[in-house]
Amino acid sequence: MNYKYMNELKKFDNINEFEKMNFVLLSNDVISNTIDNNLQKLLLAKRITISELSRKTGVSKQVISSSIVKNTKIDLDSAIKISRVLKTPIEDIFMLKKNSWVDVYIVNGKTVYLNMKTLTMVSSEEKNMYIKTHKVKYYNPIDDSLSYRKLNENYNELFIKVGKRIEQL
Repeated sequence: MNYKYMNELKKFDNINEFEKMNFVLLSNDVISNTIDNNLQKLLLAKRITISELSRKTGVSKQVISSSIVKNTKIDLDSAIKISRVLKTPIEDIFMLKKNSWVDVYIVNGKTVYLNMKTLTMVSSEEKNMYIKTHKVKYYNPIDDSLSYRKLNENYNELFIKVGKRIEQL
């Protein structure tokens, strides 16, 4: 496949090689809007109000409150700012898991997908062209409730959006 836009992408020999490079197949179990945290306990212990934290970090009071009350996941930049102001490591504030912060992987402005049959990463443009040319179905695990087991029965080709796990802080 010609990667004129995606020259740094490659074909993987197996899915383990893909995962070792901190890539993730995006699905509902990976993309979560919540993350448990100790933010309220830390604010009380350090005698800092939400308003003060907001002023010192530049993170809105609404975002901080939502993180405390609803465990809403905040963006990584905000988490770093909060960590610095509270002088507390991020992992002591937020209960981090392997995929706590995963971003959609984009190269040259194009979303990247993994062709599960060939284990080749392709751009959204290339995926759409391939689907149109070969008249195959596209499975989106975020929008579709099919189990992975049923995929082989229903799809000849499978493209799943790729995310990149944010490196250790």
